[in-house]
Amino acid sequence: MAKTDSTIRPSMARHSRFVAAIVIDSIGTGVFIPVSMLYFLATTPLTLVQVGAALTTAGLLALPAGPLVGGLVDRYGAKPVLQAANLAQALGFAGYLVVGQTWQIAICAWLNSAGRAVFFGSYGVTITALAAPGQRERWFGLLGSVRNLG
Repeated sequence: MAKTDSTIRPSMARHSRFVAAIVIDSIGTGVFIPVSMLYFLATTPLTLVQVGAALTTAGLLALPAGPLVGGLVDRYGAKPVLQAANLAQALGFAGYLVVGQTWQIAICAWLNSAGRAVFFGSYGVTITALAAPGQRERWFGLLGSVRNLG
């Protein structure tokens, strides 16, 4: 059976680093976020209530980041905004290695949550920019599948 045009994967030759970064990001965040509560309980002297309050507060404080992304993408472009979002998440995850108090967890988790919201706000625009004409659906399909790895 011959492959139909809609089942052919997009050419990744020019964008292999981007695809690799998405694979690493999806696996890393997909594995860690669900077990972060257990990680903090095992590595800090904090109680379940304290860790839960820190993570909840961070999530709530990150909510406004989503609606602000459009203006940032319009002003600075999708790629720099996506890179800044990844940097914020990298700093947040690196901070997890040294946290020991509730407020420290909240700050690091906020960096991750806000970075994630900003990432996804600029992600679609970035994919649209890198996709060749007629390839957009294939790129969204491929990267959507990759995101589901995590």
